[in-house]
Amino acid sequence: MFRHNFNDRLLRTTETLLNAIASPASQGGRANFHHGKTTPAAMGIISVLYPSAQMKFIFILENIALLTHLDHEAVVPDILDGIDVDWEYPGGGGLEGNASRPEDTENFTLLLQALRNELDAAGTDYLLTIAAPGTASKMANIEMTEVGAILDWINVMTYDFHGGWENQTGHQAAMTGDANNDDVITAVSIFEDAGVELSKVVLGAPSYTRAWGGVEDGG
Repeated sequence: MFRHNFNDRLLRTTETLLNAIASPASQGGRANFHHGKTTPAAMGIISVLYPSAQMKFIFILENIALLTHLDHEAVVPDILDGIDVDWEYPGGGGLEGNASRPEDTENFTLLLQALRNELDAAGTDYLLTIAAPGTASKMANIEMTEVGAILDWINVMTYDFHGGWENQTGHQAAMTGDANNDDVITAVSIFEDAGVELSKVVLGAPSYTRAWGGVEDGG
């Protein structure tokens, strides 16, 4: 359903888009996407040429096909080793103003399966990973059993459990014992209960801290 051959529109915009999102090559002219980010110019290109939600999804799949083609033909060797999806968050709970819908839960699974199918069809062991929430309330909006079977591994954001956006103090990366079950042990147990292989679960650990000031006794 989502297989698409290269077309003139894609070829006309790919170079501009990649220049907008890729940082300068570190060696031998190879693009380095690790530190790249989408710019307003790149987003403008996508919005104009791929105006609908369906077309934006087709754009993603077309670019997977292009990148895997470049990799296979050694035009740009090792340009792609996989895709990491960071959706914050299916069903809501991200930054104020982020769109969210009840359908996000199912659509997230469908998106990952479609990406998995495209990567597998390329004939190389490309990786598919996600950045997953570490709080129980956000994890409840993800079909963990289905998603766990699709992915190679899951990078869990077991940090920023609490911070200055709240009116009560709390440990930002508690191992256990959080009053709202926002802690590492609870996050791991959710994956385990869903039947996700724990060898796929990668826990994030903050190398920074958070602090509060002017707090009255009792938090």
